[in-house]
Amino acid sequence: MSRTEEALAAAPKLKVLSEELASIVKELTGHHHVMIHQFDKLTESHVIAEVADHNVPKANRTELHARALELPRLARSLHSTNRVRALYDRDQKPLRLIGRSGMDSRAPLDLTNSYLRTMSPIHMAYLKNLDVRSTMSATIGTTDNVWGLIVCFSYGSSGMPTSFQTRKICQFVSKVASRNLERLLNKSRLQNWDKIIGAFTSDQLYQHVETPHQLDRQRPRTSPANLLRVFRADFAILSTGEQTRIIGQIERLPEALVILEYFRLHRAESATTSINIERDFPDIQYPFRFKDIAGIFVVPLSHADSFFIFFRRAFPSSKTSIPSATNSSCRNDTMPLAQTEASPETDPDLLIRTCNPWTEADLQTAHVLRLVSGNLLHTWEKDDANHLKRLLIENSAHELRTPLNAVINYLEIAMEGTLEPMIWANLNKSYSASQSLLGATSALLADWNSY
Repeated sequence: MSRTEEALAAAPKLKVLSEELASIVKELTGHHHVMIHQFDKLTESHVIAEVADHNVPKANRTELHARALELPRLARSLHSTNRVRALYDRDQKPLRLIGRSGMDSRAPLDLTNSYLRTMSPIHMAYLKNLDVRSTMSATIGTTDNVWGLIVCFSYGSSGMPTSFQTRKICQFVSKVASRNLERLLNKSRLQNWDKIIGAFTSDQLYQHVETPHQLDRQRPRTSPANLLRVFRADFAILSTGEQTRIIGQIERLPEALVILEYFRLHRAESATTSINIERDFPDIQYPFRFKDIAGIFVVPLSHADSFFIFFRRAFPSSKTSIPSATNSSCRNDTMPLAQTEASPETDPDLLIRTCNPWTEADLQTAHVLRLVSGNLLHTWEKDDANHLKRLLIENSAHELRTPLNAVINYLEIAMEGTLEPMIWANLNKSYSASQSLLGATSALLADWNSY
């Protein structure tokens, strides 16, 4: 247990923590396939890490990584109470509880803290379709928020028993992982805030610097591409009034422009996220399906009619999934609802293009971005003005140096011939004056460029 705590506490990033956690749980439980699911705010999950037994062919199927789980609100509360839930054999029939007398059946029995709860028939059918014999899940997160699940699958003709000792150890590992998860999320959140605030700090913090040249060296170099790394976006668009600024490389520009015009007409008053544009914004008028863009994050800025749109590309179509044949009456079930995989051969339109979910940390970072957006835009405008200034200076330098160099070359050619002493002396004076003028012009342009 101490080695487990040390291994999880040493994880520097969320991905490393997830991979280490999956390996530890597989070693403790002996299940053939262990996956770490992360839930988004829409209760859908995405696999962020997995470990499989290479000796079991069924555990190495790549489509399992694409399968999503849906966790209704009631199921989240149950997983918060019972952090570890297990199923020994999906083929075993559930048994009814028999009371000692008729008086026991008059009041409902509270099974909130019971290990004996049966699983949803829909979830059992999902396990049967995957040919899973035994399963176990452990909660990752706090009491109020289920961040994700550790999902374990076993295959074969016999079930995988989960002893009470193993259950307690998995519960301990779940709590340790939750604490380290919170540590990494807070660390990442503070680092993102520091990047935004530090990169766009006002010039008042640098008044002790004596010259503008020193100020240019000591100020953090701002770059719009830094925001893409902070929000883990593929590209972004900044809209300020009628002006548009593209950040990053866009493969399908019409898709991004359609979304941009939509939010110019339907201004977002607060941060808006989506990992499935076609589902969340069906009123976007686009004649084709979105093939490149799946997720967006709209961040309104403090300036009027100014906002950011961060984009995430869709997962490859071979790793997409569609909701299973579950109706609305099953939404209040107490177990995760599985989603079955689409078949592009039968109906390509059923493919749902989605991406990695936006997290609560992204929303909090967006609030910080909104607070410093005024200085951010001012900094970028100043950088653009300085860039234009440098271009004008370089152009002026070219226009000044070209005729001077031509005059100097002509004078050198003329001085090579046989000339009278007086003519040669005049040409030499002109040559020296031209060189002095060229040197003074270069020094003057260099001083302008430094400021």
